[in-house]
Amino acid sequence: MKITINNKIKEYKDGTTLEEIAKEYGGGFYSAKVNNRVRELTYIPKDGSKVELLDLTDGNSIRIYQATLRYIIAMAFKNIYKDENVRFSNSISMSLFAKVIGKTTTKEMLKKIDDEVKRIISLDLKFERKTYSIEEMEEYYLKSKLFLLTSISEGLPMVLLESFSYGIPAVCYSTKSGV
Repeated sequence: MKITINNKIKEYKDGTTLEEIAKEYGGGFYSAKVNNRVRELTYIPKDGSKVELLDLTDGNSIRIYQATLRYIIAMAFKNIYKDENVRFSNSISMSLFAKVIGKTTTKEMLKKIDDEVKRIISLDLKFERKTYSIEEMEEYYLKSKLFLLTSISEGLPMVLLESFSYGIPAVCYSTKSGV
């Protein structure tokens, strides 16, 4: 398959991921635009795609990196402190602020979390994008009791409208730009 990267056409084997392509360019990339649509690095572009690799100077990559970091920290926290909750919010200068709910944070606790985060990262877990048929999604919606939209930067997402169409109550953020 032929892919255009930095205005140069390169040939790749079918099934090559953006992650594999990014390695040729020295790494440090967290996402990519494929035909002007932001994609994760596990995405497999199609023949004729135009690809722009994105590093942490790009706002989309920053959001993907932060979401991944929140997920890993939350996973580490739940692995160690199963009955406790952690809440994330933005802080000064695009950093993340995590607050443990109902528990005093100690140096020992932070050390355990840090060690568990490093362990999880060392596993090099892959996120897999799955596509479902309309019939499979209908079955899923019909079994659902509650819909959670955890994104804080959506206008009016189709998935929210779909859940409403099945009578599923939703919990989401209220923002000036939408839900």
